[in-house]
Amino acid sequence: MSIAGNPDRLPKQRMTAFAALRYGFYFVTVVAPLAIGLAWYRLGTPKVSSFQDDITTVNGAPDFRISSDLVGGLPISGKIQTSYRLGRVEILAYGLVQSVQNDMSVVLAMPPAGMNLPWHYHDQFHDTYLLAGIPFVEQFAYYVLETRFGPLLSTHVTLKFGENFKNCLSFTSRSASDPFYLTGWYCAQQNDRRPDALRPEAIACALDKLSVGRKIPNDALRLLSDRAKLAPSCSARRTKEDGSPL
Repeated sequence: MSIAGNPDRLPKQRMTAFAALRYGFYFVTVVAPLAIGLAWYRLGTPKVSSFQDDITTVNGAPDFRISSDLVGGLPISGKIQTSYRLGRVEILAYGLVQSVQNDMSVVLAMPPAGMNLPWHYHDQFHDTYLLAGIPFVEQFAYYVLETRFGPLLSTHVTLKFGENFKNCLSFTSRSASDPFYLTGWYCAQQNDRRPDALRPEAIACALDKLSVGRKIPNDALRLLSDRAKLAPSCSARRTKEDGSPL
């Protein structure tokens, strides 16, 4: 049946399209970064999901760093995982999301060719157990973080720890065509309500200071190295929920 022949369906069609856009953006900028990061804290426990069956932890440490005062002095931990679904995933954590201190987790993912990884990650790690014990609330403030390594979509989220909370900014690379993408979050100290505790531009500039070693796979290494040679460039701007300008 033609839509033009049934004008009463148009409002419903528009509402359905808006809902799809809204929750698609939500999955990419909120659920995917949180699920990926929280997954690596949980992967040392007994399996509770078939989605973990093909994941292999690789010996060695992530071969990238964030050289920023934003994470200065925080303990560093990380791991590398591979999967035929996910490709190579290097996960670097400054501090711990469960701690009182501020923390930052950054994932450098190198997906199989042709894989739209932000959506793929959500598909693989969507089970709610990944967020068990750490409920979160979206704050409906959206940004685009501009860096030498490409723009990232981001949004404010609040993580709940009983009576305590952490205000965080999650982020995910906007480009689906690069041989790598970045995702993760930065959280202020527990119970910090100061308006300047989360400064999107400072987080963009921290990500702009990413540096890589020689163990990154070739395609991603070449592009990351080329972009690292560019002049520092970082900024943040408010945006609509779909990433378009206000």
